[in-house]
Amino acid sequence: MVDPKARLALEKGLSSLPLYAVAVTIFRMETRSRPPALEVLLYRPKWLEHAREWMLPETDLQAGSEIDESAERLVQELTSVSVVSATTVTTLPRGKPLNGAISICTASVGRGARIRRPPKGVDLRFCNFLNLPPMMLENYSKGIYQSLLALASNPRDVALLIQNDRFTVAELVSAVNVVRRMAGIDGEVDLRNFR
Repeated sequence: MVDPKARLALEKGLSSLPLYAVAVTIFRMETRSRPPALEVLLYRPKWLEHAREWMLPETDLQAGSEIDESAERLVQELTSVSVVSATTVTTLPRGKPLNGAISICTASVGRGARIRRPPKGVDLRFCNFLNLPPMMLENYSKGIYQSLLALASNPRDVALLIQNDRFTVAELVSAVNVVRRMAGIDGEVDLRNFR
């Protein structure tokens, strides 16, 4: 049985989400694990706590702002990364019970990227892509999958997204290959054919 207070908090939280939002799939390559793991930054506001679900970090689209600019600003607010390049992957209608639309963007941060101290009542964590917990909206998993496909189709896309000079070429090649495997694209790039 669902706790009435938790249900009320969830309904109130859902109604507070912007009608048109920009969500960001923030990827990080964790090279300390073997094999290297692709991680995604997840966000959980206090009102989602009892539902035990997570969502992608998101922000509302300000009048006169570009989607990619809004995404880049959000990444800078949440992480220690100051130079970010975000790419819009898709725009989808909000999942039920919400109305409006959400644009899903992709951004990649270096392995040294840290999470800034989140606002009170908010949880942020990097999570292994293969072990994602339940997500609040089905749109997010579609968006993450489309992000992977978009990145995997062209190694240059990954190279452009990773602006952190702590990434070595070998780590970048490893990141590209992980993304390609997850997106189901055959073949791997290596140092000889990496472009």
